Amino acid sequence: MLRPVPDLKFNMSPLSRPPAGIGQAAVFIMNCGPRGTFALAEVSRTGANTASASAFASATGASPATRIAMNRWIGRLLLAAVAATLAPHAVAHAQLERTIPAAGSAMRESPARLTLQFSQRFEPAFSKVRVLNAKGEQVAGDAQVDRADARQLNVPLPKLDPGTYRVQWRVLSVDTHVREGQFTFHVLP
Repeated sequence: MLRPVPDLKFNMSPLSRPPAGIGQAAVFIMNCGPRGTFALAEVSRTGANTASASAFASATGASPATRIAMNRWIGRLLLAAVAATLAPHAVAHAQLERTIPAAGSAMRESPARLTLQFSQRFEPAFSKVRVLNAKGEQVAGDAQVDRADARQLNVPLPKLDPGTYRVQWRVLSVDTHVREGQFTFHVLP
């Protein structure tokens, strides 16, 4: 006999419901722990269609320590499922990892080139970088993909006068997500 215990809930999917004519109860089988013990639980077909983790543990006569361990195991499993679901979204875009010169940096000499390093490859035909002076005029040539690293864009720079320069970038990563941003660097007199 199961005792209802209000804690973790598992919703039955429509496929878990008994077919018509089988009766008023469905039978679940769930692996309850590291020793491979199994528990059976009856859930009313007309009720809320939920059963708790502790109810499964109670059905096998598990100790409170086993119930706690099982709840932790289930919590870790749910956390892993959420992490696995969110992980592709976290790495799905080409992120700007670093720049040379560094964003916000100040240099005594004009750099010969600007380098942008991304977290993944991008589509060169749909990616661009603009280097603008304080007047908003473009001062650099076209960006080129580095031959040794397809995640890197290089922009050749002419000798830059002292001042603040704004870099505007836009890339289309190979997974078709557009990323864009801007930063500044300074050339000191």
